[in-house]
Amino acid sequence: MRISLRAINKNAPAGEWAIVHTGNGSAVHNHKPSVVGRVHAAHRSRAAQDIIATSERSVHCIIEAQSAAGVPVANIYATMLNQDPNTLIVPKDIANAKDSARCRVLASATPIEALFNQLNQDKFFYRYTTYLETQRLKYLLWAHPATASLYKVNSDILVMDCTYKTNKFDLPLLNVISLTGMDTVIRVCQAWLPGEETRLHLASEHVTATDIGV
Repeated sequence: MRISLRAINKNAPAGEWAIVHTGNGSAVHNHKPSVVGRVHAAHRSRAAQDIIATSERSVHCIIEAQSAAGVPVANIYATMLNQDPNTLIVPKDIANAKDSARCRVLASATPIEALFNQLNQDKFFYRYTTYLETQRLKYLLWAHPATASLYKVNSDILVMDCTYKTNKFDLPLLNVISLTGMDTVIRVCQAWLPGEETRLHLASEHVTATDIGV
């Protein structure tokens, strides 16, 4: 369908105008009317306005909370459909909301700079090293402020495990946990390491009780 704006009186262009079809059969659709509202961009754009709402119950907050927990777009969308089967939001709207939230958090900082800002803001303990030649991050270790007091009374067992799955920075994640007498887990600290083969050396060198204040 094609439409255009035309002056009702061609001799008076400053007067009233009308929206008209351009002709050549443009008024006839080549498909039947859709009964599903989410296929229309105009309908979705109105529904997507919920994403920028400031209410704690807003769609935006749900998306941000689940994104921060690492929930994929598909799973967030499934949650939205479960809460409101008639929602007009599509996965692309969720992805856009995630990108918008990420840009707001980063502002003018790089992802690593934003991470350090967050660690300082939340008063996390952390240590890091960079390569002298490039100033690229070599490793980063961080621990929650409450770790020290919890680890003092649950220091009998310490388990270290490094995941083989890397991120875009090629830094495998090392998890260091402690087990309690109630068979629960305390996350002592985490670290991004430069490679699987160096994890034990770095762990023994940097992941110590003294480092985290115990």
